[in-house]
Amino acid sequence: MPKMVLNRNHTIRALGRDVQFVKNVPVDVHPELVPLAAGAGAMMVDGSPAIAEVPENTYVAPEGDARKKTVFAAFEKLVLRKQRGDFTASGFPDLRVLNGMFEFRVDRKELEATWDAYQRSKDEE
Repeated sequence: MPKMVLNRNHTIRALGRDVQFVKNVPVDVHPELVPLAAGAGAMMVDGSPAIAEVPENTYVAPEGDARKKTVFAAFEKLVLRKQRGDFTASGFPDLRVLNGMFEFRVDRKELEATWDAYQRSKDEE
């Protein structure tokens, strides 16, 4: 079990286990409790990181035509599923529903412009 130290007295109870920290005294911490202990401010005695670093988000939102195609595809899904609440009273897709379909955000201005373009493309077909 890893040894951790905390700069104050503190007890962590979770997952059917507990660990009692005494100020500046190293204690054995069950591996399942290490993230909770680190969240309380405990440090590993050997100086290693208590929690593995979370990789930085490498997602890049589409731009230009790729973004337009992605939003058009979402419009198509909304139109085909005909679910209540997908559209506002004014006939636009609901931004909350639309943004829930992407890892990027669409604002009102972009929504209105792309929805109009989508409607025109459907009229031409």
